Amino acid sequence: MKKISALLLIILVSSFVARAQMPKRNHFAIQIMYDQSKEKNRLGSDASFRQAEKQKGTSVGFLYEFDFKKWRSVDIGFETGLTYLYHRAKTSDTRINGAFQSNYTVVHKRHDIALPLRLVYRQLIARDTYLTFYFGPQFVFSASNKAVETEKRLSAQGQQEYNTTYNLLKNGDDDKLLRSYVKDDVENQAPVYSNVKPFNVQLGLGGSFQFHQIQIRAGYEWGLTNLFTNTYTATSLKSWQLTNRVDQWYVGLVLFLPEKKAQW
Repeated sequence: MKKISALLLIILVSSFVARAQMPKRNHFAIQIMYDQSKEKNRLGSDASFRQAEKQKGTSVGFLYEFDFKKWRSVDIGFETGLTYLYHRAKTSDTRINGAFQSNYTVVHKRHDIALPLRLVYRQLIARDTYLTFYFGPQFVFSASNKAVETEKRLSAQGQQEYNTTYNLLKNGDDDKLLRSYVKDDVENQAPVYSNVKPFNVQLGLGGSFQFHQIQIRAGYEWGLTNLFTNTYTATSLKSWQLTNRVDQWYVGLVLFLPEKKAQW
């Protein structure tokens, strides 16, 4: 983790040093993306990460990209911006509890704000046509992270429905979602899912094809932050340590505004 932090610091410092130089061009853009966020849980220090919940979503925002080095048909630059991300997932489960059956549905919604800091390599391949590659960290702040659990209980007396809303950013008995989206393969028990950290750091890699001012972009962000760490005890009284990270991939369109020459 120390090596990763050092790498992110080098990228951040390099970007500000480069910004002090005279850029060749400025680029402002708006973007809209389809993305899928993937939660990955790990039970125990020796276990590998396993994929848990998939959250489908969209993101919209603006980008600012500038070039600080040009060599023949290649531009080296830096990109930042601000993006709003919305993710949603729905899971279902059925359990038999003695004299009644419970059908559970959990709807999970998350609202995030992301700040990317990326190095940019852009290659001119034809007139007004570019291939671009991106690399760098993305800092994500979760403004809201909630799950609504609906239980439909069927018994001889009929059907009853219970709805519970969990604020996953809080830590309290009333805000613990006991039924997580990953289960112990052996015990089939659900860990406690609460007190999720609002800040996440991801390291991303992506590429794009651009013709004139329209760009098709795709990429992947690897989660570096453990968003929560909890210990729970299964029915065998065996304790597990649970950690959670979030990756995401995206694909979408970027529309660059008319080019503006830098004034320095």
